[in-house]
Amino acid sequence: MYGRAFEFAVAKSIHSKLEELFPEKVRITAAAKKAQLHGQEQFESLTQDQKALFRRSGIKIAEWLADNKLKKIEKMKFARPSETLLSFSIKESVSGIDGIELDRIPDIAGVRGDVTDIRIKFFSKDGVATVNISLKHRHEALKHPRLTRVPTWIGLDNKKEEKEYLAAYEKIWSTFFQKGEELSPSAKRFRELKAIDPIFIERNLYAPLYALVMNFLQKNIANPSQVQKMFHFMVGKFDYVKFIDHDGRIEVRDFSDIPKPNRVEIEYEGDDYLYLQFDNGWRISGRLHTATQWLRKSIKFDVQPVNLDSVVPAAHIDTFSHTLT
Repeated sequence: MYGRAFEFAVAKSIHSKLEELFPEKVRITAAAKKAQLHGQEQFESLTQDQKALFRRSGIKIAEWLADNKLKKIEKMKFARPSETLLSFSIKESVSGIDGIELDRIPDIAGVRGDVTDIRIKFFSKDGVATVNISLKHRHEALKHPRLTRVPTWIGLDNKKEEKEYLAAYEKIWSTFFQKGEELSPSAKRFRELKAIDPIFIERNLYAPLYALVMNFLQKNIANPSQVQKMFHFMVGKFDYVKFIDHDGRIEVRDFSDIPKPNRVEIEYEGDDYLYLQFDNGWRISGRLHTATQWLRKSIKFDVQPVNLDSVVPAAHIDTFSHTLT
């Protein structure tokens, strides 16, 4: 609930700031209008204090964007409409902006490596420039992907390998459920198994799944393009600015111009994490966790950057004193 409400407050403040800077040139997409309506419902359900926090955060984020992005049009990268955002020609100067589009991007885009929540497009005679914004509330995870989609991380075009991976995945689950029933025939929740055997889930579910993912990636990553596809899936394939709201303090990280990796080392040493060490300096961890408390076949990776401060340093915005206004 907080995430959607936070996105609503930020998008509303960004729209106001754009109207202030570029009067009569801002258009809101139909998708953004729909998302704002849904977000407003969740925003209105919050306490007055939480609303005030989100309003203030939205204003501060819009101000940061204005000072660091929106007022620096001459530094934006403009692409011809016929070109993709990954291979554009850069214009050092822009004569003027003809129009601006404010859009909200659905979560499903993240499956394709687009982590954007709010997108601003600037249209001029030189082409289109884009400012992408990712928003988080109280967490820094990059993604929470499901394990059934691991072959798509690297763009695998081998149906046989994908089929074998999914078959092994299903077998791990069926074996786990069988052993779970032997341990406690009446158990309905994961915690009930853990109460009997504290490492039962780690030994019979997590460890085999970690090994499955590691072996699959090590076997099937064959070239730099697959490494880059996985990195872009994890981190994002477009330049963007990420704002993480901590209720009074906003963390800002600019994920622009990140070097593409060509190689990756996959590590699993029997602990609670799978590590991906990319040759562009990024180290990413993946921790398994069940997506429900019930004994059902549902599990995700919590994907976190290990050394984020060294690869994308943070700035911070103090949004409030402790007194709400």
